[in-house]
Amino acid sequence: MNKIEAKDTIYKVFDYIDNGVIKTDFGDFAGHPGLYFFHTKKEFETMLDSYLNKEFYSRYDIYYMIERLVKFLLGKYDSHTKAYFKDNIYFPIAFKIQNDEFYIINIIDNFKDIIGGKLISINNIPIERIASELEQIINYSTVEYKNLMLANNIKQLYILKSLPSIEENVDKITYEIEHNQRITTVEFDVKTKYENLKSTTPENYSYEILDDILIIHYNSCKNIDKMKSLIEKLKIIENKINYYIIDIRNNSGGFSSINHLLIDFLYDKKIVTIVNEDVFSSGRMMLVDLKKLGSYVIGTNISTSLNAFGNVPSEYELENLGLIIKRSNNYWYYDDNLELKYFTKENFSSYFKNRRELLVPKIIKPDKYVCNTVDDIISNKDTQLESAINYVKNIKKID
Repeated sequence: MNKIEAKDTIYKVFDYIDNGVIKTDFGDFAGHPGLYFFHTKKEFETMLDSYLNKEFYSRYDIYYMIERLVKFLLGKYDSHTKAYFKDNIYFPIAFKIQNDEFYIINIIDNFKDIIGGKLISINNIPIERIASELEQIINYSTVEYKNLMLANNIKQLYILKSLPSIEENVDKITYEIEHNQRITTVEFDVKTKYENLKSTTPENYSYEILDDILIIHYNSCKNIDKMKSLIEKLKIIENKINYYIIDIRNNSGGFSSINHLLIDFLYDKKIVTIVNEDVFSSGRMMLVDLKKLGSYVIGTNISTSLNAFGNVPSEYELENLGLIIKRSNNYWYYDDNLELKYFTKENFSSYFKNRRELLVPKIIKPDKYVCNTVDDIISNKDTQLESAINYVKNIKKID
């Protein structure tokens, strides 16, 4: 599309984010609570004009501009509002960032011998440059979320094609890997159908018993019927259990209302919680509720601040570009007593206009920091779970 069409498209996107009314079973949502709270619409228009520096624009250009503009307006306050490629292609490779380096922690069987290798470049572009370009379109309140999204985005073809340093007409991505003092290239193309990576995450709502310790895996705040079923099973065996380890690692959210079913069951029980960098959105709400029950927390920092924009009940599609726009509809605010309030478009600006200091992101940290390293993951060693079990065993000695 030409410059006028591109500008018109982007204005429509941000008008939806700002004013689009969404009707849901939970009520109507009138738009983003604070799209122009931190920067004015005039500043947004100036920034947009600075990006429109050529005559024609592809879907990849539009995506990258939308993401940069969202970051300009909302930055560290909103990791939910963003654009997605409807038909994106994910390559079967997984990375973890450790000490600012990208390491392969999973890949399809053809390349299993390079697991643990360090990423050097993508399509001959140094990974440092790729990461810098990606960071310009990632909204994050914690370093953990930034690293999580960097590791996730570099396996998505269309996001890579949107970057200034990657040609958008490429149909093949080449990862250059350093492993055992040798350089190996791994290539994926758009025509080949690859097997999905095997999941290493325990099934959601599953549990295991270790003596009188019950370990519950709660990976996602979804499917209320499965949660109800889990609670019924736990009620049958609870007389045999004295200690509970609640594993909410990888819980990136869903419906926070589901959390309370498990919280009610855990009331007055002895709890340890395990978290990692993947805990996000409603997952962090579960963490807060567990903390309020008195749970000891083991793991890393999570991927979001306590106070942030969120709640994404619907989406807006740019059919001609294959892009989907999702936006936050609430601002979630935890006070110093971890009591939760939420604000909408109707009252956010009026409340925080003279209380901007309350918007500084609050980070909830684990009581004991334990990280599963790249070596741990490769060797199938769960240091975080081991630490939680050892903590419970020490408590048992005291009890």
